Amino acid sequence: MPFGLPDDKDEKILFAQILKHRGFEVKSWGRGNHEKGPRIITLILEKDDCKCKVSKKYYSLAKSTDSVYTYSENLECKKVKSQR
Repeated sequence: MPFGLPDDKDEKILFAQILKHRGFEVKSWGRGNHEKGPRIITLILEKDDCKCKVSKKYYSLAKSTDSVYTYSENLECKKVKSQR
């Protein structure tokens, strides 16, 4: 469903919420613009030997206004070597 961009305090990222519920911790995050839309948010989450990158990308739906957007979320996880 299309909508306007949320304020940072209201931002919800479904994949990150699921991972945090499963014990993952946010290690870093970033927010900026990307070439096909007004915003991209990326979080790095880790638990034990698993590291996940979650990205949420917004795309403008209207050519004449910047107030209607849709988004997609991507999840990429990989096993990392133990630091022990």
